[in-house]
Amino acid sequence: MTPVGAGRPAGLYDLYDYGEYVGCYTVAEIMAMLDIPNRTTVSHYSKQCALYKKRYLFEQIDTPVGKDQLKEWDRLRLKILLSNVKGR
Repeated sequence: MTPVGAGRPAGLYDLYDYGEYVGCYTVAEIMAMLDIPNRTTVSHYSKQCALYKKRYLFEQIDTPVGKDQLKEWDRLRLKILLSNVKGR
């Protein structure tokens, strides 16, 4: 699986449910969402590429975002948003 979250700050994980991308979350958020009692569970399953409860996959994101990437993202985001405004 290609990580959807490439390019985001370290300390975040992409969460998949039965192979479908759910989103990008911190360990604390995943623990709360999935009722995981131990903080090391997420990193353990991620490192082992194992499914948690035979359902959830955690992929650690470790590529930081650069300033140029952020500027380009913001430029494209605004272009898309403004193209949907009536009269433009």
